[in-house]
Amino acid sequence: MRILLAHNRYRSVAPSGENRVVDREGEALTARGHEVIRFERFSDDIEGWPKAKKATLPARAVWSREAHRGLAAVLAAQRPDVVHLHNTFPLLSPAVLYACRDAGVPVVATLHNYKLACANGEFFRDGAVCHDCAGHLPARGVEHGCYRGSRVATVPVALATTVHRRAWRSLVSAYIFISASQRDLLRPVGLPAERSFVRHNLIPPHDRPQQERTATVVYAGRMDKAKGVRLLMAGWDDYLTRTAESESGPGQTGEALRLVIAGAGPLQGEVAAWASTRPSVELVGQLASDQCAELIAEARAVVLPSEWEETFGLVAVEAMA
Repeated sequence: MRILLAHNRYRSVAPSGENRVVDREGEALTARGHEVIRFERFSDDIEGWPKAKKATLPARAVWSREAHRGLAAVLAAQRPDVVHLHNTFPLLSPAVLYACRDAGVPVVATLHNYKLACANGEFFRDGAVCHDCAGHLPARGVEHGCYRGSRVATVPVALATTVHRRAWRSLVSAYIFISASQRDLLRPVGLPAERSFVRHNLIPPHDRPQQERTATVVYAGRMDKAKGVRLLMAGWDDYLTRTAESESGPGQTGEALRLVIAGAGPLQGEVAAWASTRPSVELVGQLASDQCAELIAEARAVVLPSEWEETFGLVAVEAMA
């Protein structure tokens, strides 16, 4: 088949496993003999926009005329059998659904988060799980400024969801959820059950030999509240306290563990300041996929302190693999 992958890639400073999943699926489809065409936009490009163009971003998130025209031209020239749609925010916008409809090309959409029911896509607010907007107009999300902590920034996100709700229900031939729990939590959105399927994220096989374990615990992921980075820091401090108490008492103690943190995100500065006073903690920054796999393979354990309802714990499955 000729398959067009449509995806708005996330910013480099806020890495997402979704980019990795899209790349892996594209490679796997190509390996199976399919022809893969990419239609992508890059959120990193926004940083280089002039101020006047940046001011149009909220409107573009609701309807991107540029993305609509661009995809329409590609569909006319390439004539794919199907469009596999991933992330549309903010540069593709739901306008791409209408371009596919007008071209008569069916759409399969993989839903990687909770964006259709939650402005921040996480069902997470003020340090706790929140389902206030599921199945309702996202007024509470605007009230609380759930996207980037800003009411102004949340308005276009909520508007895009509300205005195009019917399109998401009617212009998609099949919906792929990456876990059954995600499907169930998004049920209030009203997507047709007969066109909804669960297919877990792809984990490629590896042929590396079994690594010798080192006394390390690894956290690999985005550094933000929902991912539980502050819970991780508190837990590690508790471990250090208990280790110190054990060493001061009678008997032998086991080998002390080190914590290795890989990733980037909004809490990076806070994590760096905390780690600088703890010799047992090492920050290695954002790693390439193969480097991260190597780090995980050598670790005693991988820790996942997520406080939001993970749609699919990609790092957990990579660790088990």
